[in-house]
Amino acid sequence: MTVKTWPALRPRVVAEVGADDLARAHGRNQAYIDAGRLAERRTALGLTQANVAERARDENLLVVAAVEGYSRRRRVPARDTILTFASVGLLRLIRDSYPVLHTQSLDESVDFAEDVLTRSGVQLADSYPGSNAEGSVSDERFMYKDQDVTLDVTLKIEHVVNIIAREQCLGFDDAYEDFVSSRTYQALQKPMSLMWAESAEYIVDRYLEEWSDRQHDLPVAASREAS
Repeated sequence: MTVKTWPALRPRVVAEVGADDLARAHGRNQAYIDAGRLAERRTALGLTQANVAERARDENLLVVAAVEGYSRRRRVPARDTILTFASVGLLRLIRDSYPVLHTQSLDESVDFAEDVLTRSGVQLADSYPGSNAEGSVSDERFMYKDQDVTLDVTLKIEHVVNIIAREQCLGFDDAYEDFVSSRTYQALQKPMSLMWAESAEYIVDRYLEEWSDRQHDLPVAASREAS
């Protein structure tokens, strides 16, 4: 009896259920896996569910701070940063280092990330000094009318991605990768847009509208390529 592997079965499954439904099923499965990991961590640490949820949010905030800070410092797209971090297990390591990192400023998570990348043999992108003009992003900070709003932006991104992950049944890191590829995220990166001052729910609505439009346009683009 021949046992078929998943790579051999996948084309037929995709043809039968559709790539989008399969992707959503994968997202739900990953969410269940993440939930299982949280349950194991709660048992090991003797924490209540509320404690775990709060700690998970704090861990996600450290990840966002590291990704956003590194991206600004090194002038690289956030999605590239996420993929680089993931390639060396850094996203997981940041979360595992919560007991130490959460006692430091959020900026320390960037230094921690750069140290791990260097030790892992990753060539760091060159950093460039930025402008401190009104409504700009400096080399490491978000500035609006001489006011540092970096923490506001970081907290807002974590909150937005947390909602997206819940709404779309995705793991936080997958939802984060999707979000940073959007026009909504790009608007949030511009201090003068004041998107960072909007509610997380408002930003999620804008993102989901964009995501829906993008999904609607995919069949059209595919049909054009086919023709």
